[in-house]
Amino acid sequence: MNVLVEWCLPLVKVGGKLLAMKGGKISEELPAAARAIKLLGGSEAMVHPAELPGAMYHVIVEIRKTRRTEKRYPRTTAQTKEKPL
Repeated sequence: MNVLVEWCLPLVKVGGKLLAMKGGKISEELPAAARAIKLLGGSEAMVHPAELPGAMYHVIVEIRKTRRTEKRYPRTTAQTKEKPL
């Protein structure tokens, strides 16, 4: 979730939303991504259950863009992997 937020949230305009479909490990991923969400201009994430026929547990994570992201984001893949937000 941390990398997804860094690559996608800078592309969302202020007032828009980032919607991400995630699986069962979201309870672990969201706390790890909280700093990145705040740093990149996002609001606190809202989690909506999503029932899909024949599928495992999924949720839709909704993050509102509340302010502009600094121009230095998103960083390159190498920077993101080497030093996550």
